[in-house]
Amino acid sequence: MAHGKRGNTMRKLLAMIIGSAVLTTLAGCGAAQASTAAPVGTGPGASTAVAALTVTGASSPGTFASGSAVPSSVPAQYRATYAELQSNLTDLSNQMGAGSSTPGAPAGGTVVAGALNLADGNRGTSLLEPSTLPEVIETVNHLHQLGATGAMLEIGYPMLLPSFPNSAAYLSFYEKVAAAVAADSMALSVELNPIFTDPQVSSLHPDYHGLTVATYAAQQQEEAQIVIDYLHPTYLTVLDEPSTFSHNLGLPLDTPPADVSLLDAELSGLQRRGTLIGAGVGTWESPAIEKAIADETPVDYLSVHLYPTGPAQLANLATITEIAAGAHKPLVMDETWLSKSNPDSPPGIGNPDIEGKVKNWSFWQPLDSQFLTTVVTYARSHGFSLVSPFSTDLFFGYVKWTPALQGESKGQVNSAAAAVQLPNIVTGRFDLTGLAYGASARS
Repeated sequence: MAHGKRGNTMRKLLAMIIGSAVLTTLAGCGAAQASTAAPVGTGPGASTAVAALTVTGASSPGTFASGSAVPSSVPAQYRATYAELQSNLTDLSNQMGAGSSTPGAPAGGTVVAGALNLADGNRGTSLLEPSTLPEVIETVNHLHQLGATGAMLEIGYPMLLPSFPNSAAYLSFYEKVAAAVAADSMALSVELNPIFTDPQVSSLHPDYHGLTVATYAAQQQEEAQIVIDYLHPTYLTVLDEPSTFSHNLGLPLDTPPADVSLLDAELSGLQRRGTLIGAGVGTWESPAIEKAIADETPVDYLSVHLYPTGPAQLANLATITEIAAGAHKPLVMDETWLSKSNPDSPPGIGNPDIEGKVKNWSFWQPLDSQFLTTVVTYARSHGFSLVSPFSTDLFFGYVKWTPALQGESKGQVNSAAAAVQLPNIVTGRFDLTGLAYGASARS
């Protein structure tokens, strides 16, 4: 539902995978102004939209882009944002190992997952197109190939309820996705979130008029039971961004008492059947909600979404980690990405529509790669049960920024990105961000 370490280990891991010469080039050009992608361990790979990249043959560490200077290739309107994000990544690195650890990391360690965005419920009837399921299954297989041990699936309320159009077809689709995840011995994490009402986000156009908290709780419980009974996820998050839920549903669900009451109603009588149930907040929201969920509801774990990475959000992340440790609850970071600020606003002020567009520019690759390594290390060092980057489509390609593309809409830029990414999903070609993620997952 996104809306908006540095260190020798990372350098060595990336150097082993993509070569010190490539890393040195990246340090000087900010991932260049082209998308790069290659199949892991198979040498050069390219398509007409993707520059070739050698991924084998390195014998010594390279130099990864550090935060000392903004690469000259970054366009003028993004330079302040780039510098701010460099500083934020330094702050997140400085939190490594600080504070309490949660008690709930699995015996095999933190699950490093990835979002299956092609299967996001907000895509609506696009999920039922013949090409979608094979592309999703390819994504699952490629994430597993990179080293992921889990997958995150966002299913929309109320799309699985029998009264919703095409609900049986959606359930069949998700059963096949869950089976693909299980076939690769990966943990399945499901978020059960209200479908967005914004037509730019979802094609389903749900009508929530007349919905009450009591009715929503009953229907959310019904859909949660369907997910448990048919998909058998390891983790099921039923509340993760209270302010977003409130906005979409038109219900007052963004205070501690409201969320405690909602969760008590939803979870009363729910048959968990081995699935762990969780709830939580985004780091832009009040940790007081997380505290109330931890202390006053029967959830099995706490959830957190890390967006963006400013000082206030990183402070909230530290507080939420302490809350989980104090409550002896596992902590799941089921969404995170390095949010990019609106370049037309002061640094640090994000905008979901702008974010959905500007995240695609290829000059972000060094920062995105660095962020993934840092956040996975943070999750492991603090005993998180699971961490799942959100914008995994960017593992398969970016687009080159141009003044012309800057003037296009979010939808047009995303279409240009998809034209790069979908062929690479089919053939298993990853860009530098995907390779960095794989190195972190396997480390």
